[in-house]
Amino acid sequence: MARTIGAIGDLTVDIIIPGLSRIPEWGQEVEIGKPILRLGGNIGNMAVGASALKSDFRIFSIVGKDDDGSFILNRIQELNLDADDIEITDQESTCKTYACLRNDGERFMLTYKGTLECIESTMIKSNISTDIVFLGGWCLPPRVEEERLIQCIEYWKADQKIVSTDLIWSDDTWNHKNLLTNFLNKIDILFMNESELFALTGEASFDKAVNKVKTMMGMHGQPDGRLCVIKLGAKGAALIEGDMIFRAGAYPVKPVDTVGAGDLFNIGFLHAMFQIGMDSQNALEFASTFASVFISKYYDSPPTQNDIMELMKQLA
Repeated sequence: MARTIGAIGDLTVDIIIPGLSRIPEWGQEVEIGKPILRLGGNIGNMAVGASALKSDFRIFSIVGKDDDGSFILNRIQELNLDADDIEITDQESTCKTYACLRNDGERFMLTYKGTLECIESTMIKSNISTDIVFLGGWCLPPRVEEERLIQCIEYWKADQKIVSTDLIWSDDTWNHKNLLTNFLNKIDILFMNESELFALTGEASFDKAVNKVKTMMGMHGQPDGRLCVIKLGAKGAALIEGDMIFRAGAYPVKPVDTVGAGDLFNIGFLHAMFQIGMDSQNALEFASTFASVFISKYYDSPPTQNDIMELMKQLA
């Protein structure tokens, strides 16, 4: 039976700034392409992917009582997703991110936190009725108090929910990475990219870093249902399950826009496992293919579940 997915975290307005040939020095100027306004944030990007896959996906977040908040709520409704669990506040402005895209699709981002300052209270107040609870990176320490986070995770797990999270690339995170290690062994499915793997473990070798993460999660030995997924960009992804490591390649595409690629991978993986019923290895291949194809098209014509299943048959 398909299981429902609920995600807690950041909804932002993304201003995409394409065509950046280089980062200018202070006092310099470079030309860019036409800016694009769209729904973003970890959870916003997952929502776009969930809509394309027709996934049973609920959003628990907060936006400001402003034009940006209205834009986000309207976009969620256009995606045919439920906005009932999105809180509206007049205490903060809606979060906004400026994503600057290099011509090859790589990017860097500048974020105004706004309503993300309220994410801890949103997480605590939310009545999560879904089978899967996904925590966006903004829900982790130091932004959310460690003891509160652990209490929430233990409460959800006592209710037989599967808890998943994705790490976030942030100076704040790595300055307090000791706080992360205290709850990783409570996470059922952990997502991260390769840079985050090295930053979390302090290792420069992939194999040593993987072994350290397995120790942090208490995963040595026979598989017990807990998974760690490492996103490797153009190289695909790796899955750690017990003492085993599996890999899936990325579907070969020319990326148009990599903003949100990791979030699209996350919803692809969770959808494949819990709504299609795939095993973890096939879900890894599904997610890698879904994210790869999506970033070659993005909003123009997002791939459907059937599109990805057909591509997987061709690859097989």
